[in-house]
Amino acid sequence: MTFKKAPKEEKPVTATSQELVPQDNDIFDPIEAPALAPGVFTDAPDLDASDIEWARLSLVQPQADILTDPESKIRAGTFLIKGDVEGSRKVTIVPLKMHLSRRYATGPFGSEVVHCQSNDAKTGVGDPGGDCKTCPMAQWIEDPDPKRAGKRLLRCSPSYHYIAYSVEANQLVAVSFSKTATSAAKDINGRVATFGLGKFMVELTATKGKGDGNYFVPVPRFPRPSPEVLDDARLSLPPST
Repeated sequence: MTFKKAPKEEKPVTATSQELVPQDNDIFDPIEAPALAPGVFTDAPDLDASDIEWARLSLVQPQADILTDPESKIRAGTFLIKGDVEGSRKVTIVPLKMHLSRRYATGPFGSEVVHCQSNDAKTGVGDPGGDCKTCPMAQWIEDPDPKRAGKRLLRCSPSYHYIAYSVEANQLVAVSFSKTATSAAKDINGRVATFGLGKFMVELTATKGKGDGNYFVPVPRFPRPSPEVLDDARLSLPPST
């Protein structure tokens, strides 16, 4: 019986504080080596809005692609924070920042065509574009669909966006309300106007929408928060946000 001689073990190359030499089994690309040098790291990074993506809190709808995964434990009508493996029937948040946008789109759900949008809900970009406050698409009209006689229609939909503290997850999340969820947003906005952001708590559950019931809408409640929860919420927000 013969034995093959084991290959000689290569000693790792020692890196200086300003130079990091990649080894054959490194998980990063050699081009990134200078950026990963120990001397360039900091505990106070200079990040702006383009560097940050908040974990999104969403209400899972029956049409969601994630429901097609046979191994998924997520169910329609539950709230999901991006990255979670299971949804929750109830979530509690403390809204800390908010933003309003608008969008005019036509077509069925999932294949809508966007004609005009505004990131500040003041000036639209596209067709018709211009001042959102006076735009005819942002005005309520009678729905032309005979099946919806007596109903009113808003062609350019507002979206209400919040950065909020998730009590259960103990982290910041981004949550948006539009279309059938705008009623919940207006309830929340009433508390914003009354108490101010960061000074109240919202408990969200979901119920099936009216009509065919093939969608879920959020239902807000406003339990009294403890001072400790509000303190945790305010401390979770980075100073530069």
